[in-house]
Amino acid sequence: SGQNESVAYFVLEHQPLTCKAYPADGSMMFENIYLEVEFEEVTPSWESEIGQNACNSACVVKDPATLEFTWDTDSTETAPGLDSGVRARVAPVKCAKDVEAAKDDV
Repeated sequence: SGQNESVAYFVLEHQPLTCKAYPADGSMMFENIYLEVEFEEVTPSWESEIGQNACNSACVVKDPATLEFTWDTDSTETAPGLDSGVRARVAPVKCAKDVEAAKDDV
């Protein structure tokens, strides 16, 4: 439709009913992240946002090309609205960058 996407997201969503449902190692790494706007590479400046947090989730910005999501599988925290009868759709941890603004950084 002729429009460029101007925001990039990496999101850890849909928290489980128990923190033990996450992988036991407590993290997931995204490396070698490469973004382009109008065929030109942009260098993102990521921001970490926490929505409805549970399991001590976090997004760690290592550098513009590396993000790490972390969690605590031993945590007993739950996000509001998460119980055995209700499964809320939540996006607890998000790293986002307005890549259009970063275009001038190239």
